[in-house]
Amino acid sequence: MRPSTPLGMNGRLLGPLAVLGALVSCSFTTAGNFEECKSDRDCGTVAACSQGYCLKLPDGCVRQEAGGSTRAFEADAGDRIPLAALLPLSDNGVADNSELQGLNAMRLAISEVNDRNGLKNRSFGLFVCDTGRVEETTRLQTAWMVENLHVPAILTSGSGQTQLVAKHPVRLDAGTMIMSATATSPSLISTFQNERNVWRVSPPDTLQARALANLIKADFPDAGGVRVDVVFEDTDYGGGFGQPMADNLVALGFTNTRRKFKPGDTNEQTTVINGLANDGPRATVLIAFPADVRDLVTRARTFPALTRAGGHRWYLTDAVKDPAVLRTDDGGVAATMTELDLAIGTAPAQGAGGAFAAFRDSFRTRYGLDPNSFSYTSHSYDAMWLVMLSAAFAESAGGLSGTNLGLGMGRLSTTTAPTPLRLDKWTELSNQLIQGLSTNVEGASGALDFDTDAGVPLAPYEVWQVSDGGIRVLRLTNP
Repeated sequence: MRPSTPLGMNGRLLGPLAVLGALVSCSFTTAGNFEECKSDRDCGTVAACSQGYCLKLPDGCVRQEAGGSTRAFEADAGDRIPLAALLPLSDNGVADNSELQGLNAMRLAISEVNDRNGLKNRSFGLFVCDTGRVEETTRLQTAWMVENLHVPAILTSGSGQTQLVAKHPVRLDAGTMIMSATATSPSLISTFQNERNVWRVSPPDTLQARALANLIKADFPDAGGVRVDVVFEDTDYGGGFGQPMADNLVALGFTNTRRKFKPGDTNEQTTVINGLANDGPRATVLIAFPADVRDLVTRARTFPALTRAGGHRWYLTDAVKDPAVLRTDDGGVAATMTELDLAIGTAPAQGAGGAFAAFRDSFRTRYGLDPNSFSYTSHSYDAMWLVMLSAAFAESAGGLSGTNLGLGMGRLSTTTAPTPLRLDKWTELSNQLIQGLSTNVEGASGALDFDTDAGVPLAPYEVWQVSDGGIRVLRLTNP
């Protein structure tokens, strides 16, 4: 098992010296004796105060300050509301910038609420773990957060890791609420129906597959005889998107071959590209993450028929909406920049909600980046808001348990006019829910009217394009 790297306050991965400094800041005594504490602040950033003692967090986990707020540090440990975010912030030692910016969006939301006195003067505390996309690491972190901090909710990322956390026996016994900003696999619908407390902000990929297929049809109106292959990673996410993607293309009159590969497997990548070169599709849909996409496109450009100059077109998906796909790991220009220039992709819509403008301004001010350059930043912001609002309802339902938070999700979609999820609306919305009332909310990502048979909202998609060495959003489309 590869140990993961903790995060700094700015959302960047810490180096070994910074990690060492964090460890020193929480001085445990020897011979198994722990330092006594009254608040998390007494324990440094890699430990938590639990039942009067500092407990070291699992490898890869830190306690994160919620933006500019210090309330989460100052409150007594028994008075803070602990939330856990288990995210693949790195992959094989390389930072995932989209995940890091999603975490920043969560931190923005929690700091805004804490700066407005939190929930009945109780601060939300955020404990963040880098899973490194390692299953055993994810399992250990899940069990620790539930057993030691009794977190009522865990925020996750990605379909496979969301399934992994949701099915953990410790999580199931505790009834801990699961909320994901980025999980899009259709298989999670059945998970929700079985567990009833596994929620997500993004719609399933079956709908995105339909939206992308319609865009390809517009580019190739005479689909008969046109070959558009589908390449996807052999994961819950890749298969859940790739298979319906290919089915939609066939239904529109295209022919295709479905080609899958294991993430990071160079031999399987070579097989995929050789197959494309032999069959010569007019276009290829790529369903994978930036590192694999860079490798695949770089291999493909050695075959004239698979180059942009040769007339081949690439179509991209939400996992690729990251400027990192155009850069090498050391920040240089990747070969993919030329080959993917003007390529079209889809992703769950970022700016479809009335709260997006305020969120975008706040995100730019705090982090100096445009959230539109990444997938799911607004969904991550909304995910944290939904968890905190559900906690407000739980206060009226008998306490901050995961089960009661799940009940709170059912109180956030009514037929009344929606209230945007903005910092100036927290007091109004939380007070309604504390009183046991229902409300209607609209997030930065769009309407949050949940299908309570599926655990997902119905939402549009954005059409984005690689352009001028970056990514720009062109328009919204419905599936």
